[in-house]
Amino acid sequence: MSNKYSFLAVSTAICALALSSQTASALTTVFDDTFNNGSTINQAPATPTANSASYEYAASQVGGTTSTTIAPGDMNIEFNNTSSMFGEVMAQFTSSPLTLATVGSTIDLTVTFVNTERVLTAGDAGSRLAIGLYNSGGVAPLQGQMNLNSGNSLALGGAKNWQGFLGQATTAGTSEYIGVRNPQTANSSSVQDLLFNNATANVAFSSPVASILASSAATTTIGTGTTNTFELMITLTGASSMAISNTLYAGAGTGGTVLYSLNGTTNGVINNFDALAFGWRFSGTKTNATGDIQEIKVTETVPEPSSIMLVAASFGLMLSLIRRRHS
Repeated sequence: MSNKYSFLAVSTAICALALSSQTASALTTVFDDTFNNGSTINQAPATPTANSASYEYAASQVGGTTSTTIAPGDMNIEFNNTSSMFGEVMAQFTSSPLTLATVGSTIDLTVTFVNTERVLTAGDAGSRLAIGLYNSGGVAPLQGQMNLNSGNSLALGGAKNWQGFLGQATTAGTSEYIGVRNPQTANSSSVQDLLFNNATANVAFSSPVASILASSAATTTIGTGTTNTFELMITLTGASSMAISNTLYAGAGTGGTVLYSLNGTTNGVINNFDALAFGWRFSGTKTNATGDIQEIKVTETVPEPSSIMLVAASFGLMLSLIRRRHS
């Protein structure tokens, strides 16, 4: 075989390889907070950075023995000494919302925490663990500990009009689900809740209630003192479709044993995300349910096109060799 046709064969092989290659993906860490870089809780909102945010706390009860603190490596949330309540932290994690514009692009939120006392613990029927990603519309949460059981005192502003997806795992064996939280319309402090979807009348968001995308009757529990990671992942699967997954892992990060997993889909698209929430509901023997959050992380994955330049160069070489052949 002449060199001319050898080059042609090589060029053709390169083109075939480039055209048949799988799409590569670029993974970017957008936000990674271990509470070492100036994050606050229940303070005046500040512009988030790549590793700090202004968290605000909302709950069905506040005051009493409620405690919310931040120290390096630890955001500690302690509930009142009660038999039933829920609480959550919320924050904007970026001032430049992430846009899922390319099919296959993904936003992934993980929260690593320790079940210090009665967070999704066996025997506490009806307890829940919840996580959410939202489009805040550029509106920060209301400042300070928010009592969601305070009439209409918190009925305006803050997270009222946030829209996004949430996931819940529960010890009850029913109603583990992935859902859509839409802007709220009630004249009630409950409109500041992002995660608990009418779990307690007149306290959790319910105007409208969540649109349920997937549900499970599984029972999920974690051991006292154990470290776990809760994940919510959203992927654009089409021009008007998304896939949402919610997973609980044993240990720090997403490499441990899967304790709970649920997947859902939707034909409605929420493209932009700049805010998050995480919390739990305790229902059981009267106690101070307590969790210690160690890390909150948001990553973005965007597909990269196959090597167009390689294809173009290969075709150029082929055309050049063909011209030589016919010259």
